Amino acid sequence: MKTKGRPWQFFVVAALIFLFAYTAFFGVKTQYGDTLNTWIKGAADIRFGIDIRGGVDVTFMPADGYDATDEQMEAAKSVVEQRLVNLQITDSEVYADSGNDRIVVRFPWKEDETEFDPEAAIQEIGATARLTFRESNETDSEGKPSGVTAENIILEGEDIQSATAQVDTNPSSTTYGEYYVALELNDSGKEKFAQATERLSQETPKGIISIWMDDTMISYPQVQSAITDGHVQILLGSSDDAAREQAITLANQINSGALPFALEAENFSTISPSLGANSLGAMVLAGVVAFLLVALFMILKYRLPGFVASIALLGQTAMTLAFVSGYFAVFPSFTLTLPGIAGIILAIGMGVDANVITAERIKEEIRAGKSIDGALNAGFRRGLKPIIDGNVTVVIVAVMLMGASSAYLYLLDYLDKQHKTYRLASDSRVFDTGGFKSTRTDMTVDDLYAAFARALGVDRSHCVNMYGMTELSSQIYDQNILSYYTDGSLNYSKETPSWVRSVFLDPATLAPVPDGEQGVIAHYDLANWNSCLAILTEDLGVRSSCGYTLNGRAKGAEARGCSITVDEVMAANA
Repeated sequence: MKTKGRPWQFFVVAALIFLFAYTAFFGVKTQYGDTLNTWIKGAADIRFGIDIRGGVDVTFMPADGYDATDEQMEAAKSVVEQRLVNLQITDSEVYADSGNDRIVVRFPWKEDETEFDPEAAIQEIGATARLTFRESNETDSEGKPSGVTAENIILEGEDIQSATAQVDTNPSSTTYGEYYVALELNDSGKEKFAQATERLSQETPKGIISIWMDDTMISYPQVQSAITDGHVQILLGSSDDAAREQAITLANQINSGALPFALEAENFSTISPSLGANSLGAMVLAGVVAFLLVALFMILKYRLPGFVASIALLGQTAMTLAFVSGYFAVFPSFTLTLPGIAGIILAIGMGVDANVITAERIKEEIRAGKSIDGALNAGFRRGLKPIIDGNVTVVIVAVMLMGASSAYLYLLDYLDKQHKTYRLASDSRVFDTGGFKSTRTDMTVDDLYAAFARALGVDRSHCVNMYGMTELSSQIYDQNILSYYTDGSLNYSKETPSWVRSVFLDPATLAPVPDGEQGVIAHYDLANWNSCLAILTEDLGVRSSCGYTLNGRAKGAEARGCSITVDEVMAANA
């Protein structure tokens, strides 16, 4: 059906896009008196990260120089995460750096926070957690123990020798393949638990023993029978990946209750909410201006097709915000940071590429004498391949920016478990970057390249490592990327570009050390426009006549990235 030669479908679709965009930007809310009900979340409901909302960045380490094991650090990480939940801080980031005995915690300011005390929050997060096993699972209105549960403590963390996540491997068992947490009690705990389980197992219905971390209940298994040997199993009743992660987390939490060390804040920094709000305002203004300029260009250049493309671009932008804000209830919301906003702005520019390509192809077909319908079909068909190529390229680059080294470790682990190897083409190259952050595998550089040779058939001479960081605008590569092709030599030392100066400093005095001696690295990057010129890292290295080598992180160093001011670095090297 057509009305006066115009397809009515276009106007219906355009109206739906405008309606969706309006609800995605402003949401749908109703207010009765002082009660505000949110039916559909809009841009105002987006969860913003630390760089926008403001917040705290703190690094914890074991107190009194205690040398914690990897397992203990993971257990401490679980405690910190639980304490953040107890403080109603759910939008947080917690990382365990077991190699340097550090736990990095980042959490934003609370909504409409005016009297937030970061030092008090840090002290509470770093305090030793108390683990208890209690009778029943009674709670008050705030979720804290009450009644019988508050009065009857069966076990405490000191009564537990260890907790491990396991899976039932007995084919004849009714729980075959299911995950559980195995507890080993010490002598005092064995006696207490035997008395409690013997009594609770005879109740009708059978009694419950709840497990608490401070005042938060983390599990409440039912007692099936008396347990007198000190071997306790907390059954999770499932064999999927979620149960596996739950078992690991629960075991970590239980083990953390008896940690022999306390955490202390090594250093922390704060970002004020006002600074973040000013940055957000500038980014939003930039996004609006970018959208209007792109739409204006499309309309002036392509007239009606440009107008149609602008409507489609509006729908794309609204869809992006909808997924971030939690517009669709079936999908969780995401935390939006300044880089995320920059990505949305970039997407506005990139989103119009397909329309430009298609419009140009249609114009070419019309000039060739085809009808409107023929030009449309041919234009869309010719424009499809370059559009796909462009988007695939963006995806590949995005994957590389995620940290290739970390991705390689998961790939290599998988190939090793499957007993598989590949033989890539003889002149293939492997590029790795990103270090080993956010991985559970401790692997040296030599181990990594040996794994490349074994699993992929790529020799060390054909591997190139890149060194960089968020605070630097420049990247630093193995010189092998050039030397292998120029004179056939293998030089895996790194050298900075001509506009970057790297100096090696004594960690205690920040005084330069001579070549051949290890020092903490500071970079002066002229490409850091409108940013911090001098960056003192926590990376150790040694300079030689042919470049410099990296020796890992400086354990116990006070400064982290940009946490040291430019004046300090400049003064130390004056």
